[in-house]
Amino acid sequence: MAATPPQDQEFWLDFIECYKSFPSLWKIKSEGYKNRNLKANCYKQLVEMLKKYIPTATKDLVCQKINAFRTSYRRELKKVIKSEESGAGSDDIYSPLLWYYDALCFLRDQETQEEGLCTMELDEEEPSTSGGGPTIAPKKRKGDTEARRNWHVNTSKRMRMKLMPWEKPGHKNFENKRRAANFR
Repeated sequence: MAATPPQDQEFWLDFIECYKSFPSLWKIKSEGYKNRNLKANCYKQLVEMLKKYIPTATKDLVCQKINAFRTSYRRELKKVIKSEESGAGSDDIYSPLLWYYDALCFLRDQETQEEGLCTMELDEEEPSTSGGGPTIAPKKRKGDTEARRNWHVNTSKRMRMKLMPWEKPGHKNFENKRRAANFR
């Protein structure tokens, strides 16, 4: 008979508290985050904690459970942030349904992106200056300069113009490839 994870909320809250005590597992800016040995020891302690309920527990099972918790937390957090940004009143702000949401609040700064750090964010659309109708100008990325855009366009043109050896006249397979292309 396969062991099933405990349904006891108290145990999982203790498990999350133990996970919180190991910032090397969840805090990207932590000194120990890149230290494999430290992380392995932390996971080992979490495995030992889980083995009290599931004797066959492994690191994979611990990681799977942590990922499930974090994914659900992230989904609820997105809903909370979206309702806060919508300008809803304090009564209308989304209230998370997860019983462990508050226990994982230490992850909030790890799960949200700080403004101004991402260069891939899109700027606001620029109003169209053409009098031909309501056209929308393409979105521009921050840090996207005209020179960069031109470099990409020119590079793709060069790549399209470059011929493979067998596409050049005089190559032994040139006629065969041409005939095969015309035959299709």
